[in-house]
Amino acid sequence: MTIVARGTDTASTVGGLRSAVRGLDPSLPLSNVRTMEERMVTATAAPRLLTAVLTTFAVLTGLLAAIGVYGLLARTVNERRRELAIRLALGAQPGSLARLVARHGLTLAIIGIVIGLGGAHLARGVLRAVLFQTDTTDVAAMVAAAILLLLAAALACLAPARRAARVAPAEGLRD
Repeated sequence: MTIVARGTDTASTVGGLRSAVRGLDPSLPLSNVRTMEERMVTATAAPRLLTAVLTTFAVLTGLLAAIGVYGLLARTVNERRRELAIRLALGAQPGSLARLVARHGLTLAIIGIVIGLGGAHLARGVLRAVLFQTDTTDVAAMVAAAILLLLAAALACLAPARRAARVAPAEGLRD
């Protein structure tokens, strides 16, 4: 049997319950006495842990995506240093070179996001078993994830774009 009681002080409420149960039958045990807050913490522990783990993996995934875009763009800028320097020597503005590199990085990120959203759409049957009380085609969640990844990619593009804008024109002419 389960008894639920409400009171302002837990100790006095439990004491009142114990005396009421003893008054009915002194041989009845009163065990597993917990507050509703303790029961809620116990009941929601597994979903909270799963949420924390999934959130951690989501943050790590976004971080790895940003690092990957940064690494790719940094390598591209280093490989194209001579070309960028020649463009500057021929009159290109540093801002246009920065936009060129940033556009390249964001284009790659958008292609990756589109492929990822397509993959998520195709894998919705598998995801349905993992996601609780969430529609696998939750548009708001998909848009939020895409925007966060795009922002991470944009931040990752900043340093290589600035580096491309600072290439010395003499470097291209020297070779």
